[in-house]
Formats: sequence, structure tokens, C-alpha cells
Amino acid sequence: MNITYTYLIVGIILVGIILICVFLLQPTTNIQINGTFNGAIKSNSCIVSSESVPNLSSVQCCRIFGRSTNLKFLSTLNMVVSPISTDYLTVCSGYCSAGFDNTNNKCADNPNVITEQQLFNQCVAFSKPDNCSDPSKPVAISGSTLLYPFSPGSQLCTDTGQCTVSI
Repeated sequence: MNITYTYLIVGIILVGIILICVFLLQPTTNIQINGTFNGAIKSNSCIVSSESVPNLSSVQCCRIFGRSTNLKFLSTLNMVVSPISTDYLTVCSGYCSAGFDNTNNKCADNPNVITEQQLFNQCVAFSKPDNCSDPSKPVAISGSTLLYPFSPGSQLCTDTGQCTVSI
């Protein structure tokens, strides 16, 4: 009887070790910039060059209602970015104050349409996934964290402060 329990305990321990190994070998979202991907950052199926996106490590996080977030303002694209990938077209169409024309893939007619259309076009050019299935292409990094378009303009980021989570 003791031998049966011994085999049972050893079997349970082996299954536990196998499960732990499988869990540890799962792909992670952490990236390495110094050579692992030959100067590229892999984001699920979208890949961007680490030199082609701004590094926002020194940029403070946005504070909303006095609370720190993991959002940062990317001034070169006039947008708030986040570590969570969202649909690029939803974010980019936010530049269109009179609405978005899905049929023609442009801002609806408006006196400010030239400026808004330029911001929309710029947003699409930098964030539209090319030959990949992610909702958006990363537009910046902070340390080793990929950052994606989150909100057009700077309205969400009028106050900044220390990040609560290191990104």
C-alpha cells in the first residue's frame, strides 16, 4: 500500500513540474532591444524597428483626475499612447471633429478638414498594421514596453506625474 501512495505522490509531483515548465516556456510580452531581435521589436505579429519609434522612457505618465495612469503623450504624433493595443482606425478617426467617412476613409467635410485630414493621415501612416493582424502597430516604446495609439490629441494628458507602474 505504501508503494502505491509513493507512486501517486511522485506522479503528482512530475505532473506539477511539467505544468510549471510549460508555463515558464510560454512566450512573454517582454522584449529585448539589444540584439535579440536584430534591432527589431516584436509585437505579436507586428514588427517595428527599435530605431524607428520614439523612446518615451523619460516622459512622465498622464494623470487623470489626480491619479497616475500608464498613458503617455507622444508629441511628435500629437496623441496619447498606451501599452494596450487598440484599433488604430478608432483612434485616428478621433482627429475628425465632424465625424469620419468610412466609405472614403477620410474625415467628413469640415472647414478644418485639411488639418484634421493631415493628422488622420499621419496617424494611419504610423499605426496601421502592415502585413500583420494586430489592431495597431506600436508607435513608441518606453523601456521595453511597446506603446500603441490610445487617444488623439493631448486632452487626456494635461497633467503629468510619476508613473505608478514602470513603463
